[in-house]
Amino acid sequence: MLAARHPDIRGVSLAYLDQHSLLCANVNDFLEQQDIFDTEMASLVEEGMKYADSISDAVNVSSVYPVLWNAERILCGLLYASVILEKPQIVIETGIGNGFSTRVIQKALAETKGELHSFDIRTEVRDFGLEKHNSFIHILDKKNANKELSSIISSLKPIDIWFHDANHTYRWQKFEYQLALASLKPSGLLISDDIDASEAWLRFSKRNLLKSYCLIDTRKVIGIVRKP
Repeated sequence: MLAARHPDIRGVSLAYLDQHSLLCANVNDFLEQQDIFDTEMASLVEEGMKYADSISDAVNVSSVYPVLWNAERILCGLLYASVILEKPQIVIETGIGNGFSTRVIQKALAETKGELHSFDIRTEVRDFGLEKHNSFIHILDKKNANKELSSIISSLKPIDIWFHDANHTYRWQKFEYQLALASLKPSGLLISDDIDASEAWLRFSKRNLLKSYCLIDTRKVIGIVRKP
């Protein structure tokens, strides 16, 4: 049972994550232990990380958010491999930031097809040129973001892959994780960056009896679950 902590306390320790989840110290540890993917994915993760390296300088030059907010190498590799293996029809991304993860997902979708719907609250992200024939940018009003997101998602579901990298407060993460779970198709994937930012991921996975993996990236922690 989760320890009695106020959920709005920002941040959880790795020790706390380790007590309540399957914590993987590195990408190799995750690839050896995970049972989310049936297929060998090491080479695809490596391919995705290399692509992220190749675009990092260009992304950083055009950044509107702090560069430290960018998706990290392991996360990029995981997203790329997930799209290649799952061959999704619909991918949701919340939090475009500087467009790093968006470009990685688009790269994978160029091979598998499918649509990417990315959400943010800043109009500047449109200037990145990320919208393509199968990629759509949705700008949400900050004051009504939850209602607008829910409305758009209701017209898109079922979702194959949902990637969260938006507001990392407990309340937003709690809301978004539940919306994602309700909108994902059976066996759909939920991937979240910054699950160490609040207790939302741990409480969400426990409440819904989900087997979750927590993967340590360079500075952040990634969460992965597959909907039953």
